[in-house]
Amino acid sequence: MSNVRGDIAAAANRMRVVFGTRSAMKHLVHSLEAGENVREMVACLFAGANGLLVLTDRRVLALRDDYSRYSMKAAVLSEITLIDYGPRVHDGLAVFTDSGRVAVRKMNREDSDRFVEVLTGSLPAVPVVTSQPSARATNAPGARAAAAAKGARLSARAATTRATGQAAAVEGAARTTTVAGPDGSSTQFFDASDATVLASTGALPVTAPVLEPIAAPTLPDPARPAVATDKEVLYGVLADLHAKGLLTAEELAVKVAAVAATS
Repeated sequence: MSNVRGDIAAAANRMRVVFGTRSAMKHLVHSLEAGENVREMVACLFAGANGLLVLTDRRVLALRDDYSRYSMKAAVLSEITLIDYGPRVHDGLAVFTDSGRVAVRKMNREDSDRFVEVLTGSLPAVPVVTSQPSARATNAPGARAAAAAKGARLSARAATTRATGQAAAVEGAARTTTVAGPDGSSTQFFDASDATVLASTGALPVTAPVLEPIAAPTLPDPARPAVATDKEVLYGVLADLHAKGLLTAEELAVKVAAVAATS
């Protein structure tokens, strides 16, 4: 890697797997902003091919840059509201913002753990969760739509907790949440900032304050679709309204706080 910039070469030297990323590394400098420095990188699957996930001092970038195609998606660090990572549950890593997400798959565990450790160290207040899709949700024709709805709900919920300043109350009410998909399937999310959940999923600890321990959630039975509670249905409806532009972030925050306060 003698022909690349120093910060990129240093990150590359820490990678256990670099297969399929040489071209992306070589041209990465052209995708960076002036003065932007690379902190960590991990080889991954992005845009249907070998890609590179990059953490800089400003952004998280997913990059595919080979001889057949160039694709890039980025999220500004200050806009990230949620991190989805749980290598014992799924093989992906995603960061959510109010406007969307950056998601990749199939990473070397040692590289992805190091990447997430640095990322969460930079964003100690951002919650880390692990999604657990059921087998039915993964294979159903509407799985893509369910995944998109899941992202909108998670992003809206994280934005609400930051806007209201009541993160503990809202997240505590939804630490283990089952979200019903439009195809009748379900996806479960649990708060990975809890020490017990971290131990069960293999996700890295974060430097944010740890909530009091709770029992690790029981994963859903794929043969028996989960039934959403009234609160979860309301969270989903409010998130959908926000995603469609019918509720502002401020209005969403007030309504979600009201739902969380109900018994």
